[in-house]
Amino acid sequence: MDESLVDIVLILLAALVAVAVIPTFDVEPPTSTEINDSEIQLKPLQIAIDDSGAFLYADGSSDNNVVSLSAQELYDLVYDTNPNRTIEFTADRMAPANILVEANRIVQEVGRNAVFLVVVDS
Repeated sequence: MDESLVDIVLILLAALVAVAVIPTFDVEPPTSTEINDSEIQLKPLQIAIDDSGAFLYADGSSDNNVVSLSAQELYDLVYDTNPNRTIEFTADRMAPANILVEANRIVQEVGRNAVFLVVVDS
């Protein structure tokens, strides 16, 4: 009985030491800020990636005008956008992974923020 009490005390002490020594990784948690009514709210730059790996962009000149972009054209488009504008990639679930990696590389090279959404049909 005394041995089990000693075991319990040792386990509790080990748990306290583990909780007391919290490692720091210098990772800042994401924060949110409120948007004032006077601030401009930018719509994300939306680019689709289809199952063949093509970058598709609706340029807004007409309702159904979708333009296929090369990697260089994507770079130029992202570079010319407002730095505060988020780039939103919507990828087909069959899109080649290397194309998503290439899109991420382009966005990081330009220094913009991006969101990747993968569409999975059920």
